[in-house]
Amino acid sequence: MGAGIVSGEVWHVARLLDRGEVRLRKALQRTKGVWDTSAPALKVLITLTITLGVVASVYGTYQVFSLASFVR
Repeated sequence: MGAGIVSGEVWHVARLLDRGEVRLRKALQRTKGVWDTSAPALKVLITLTITLGVVASVYGTYQVFSLASFVR
């Protein structure tokens, strides 16, 4: 009985992941189309924006967890 419950839950997760993959592929294909038709200067701007966003996120996460260590 326990295996039946687990297999039912895994089936729902597998369906959810499959649907998510299809949506992600469509979004990435649209993004690639825009990227391929963009000017080189715009590609540099997009790359810099993404890089700064990642750096800011990492720095913010570091600050939150380093502050949490002082609270304890």
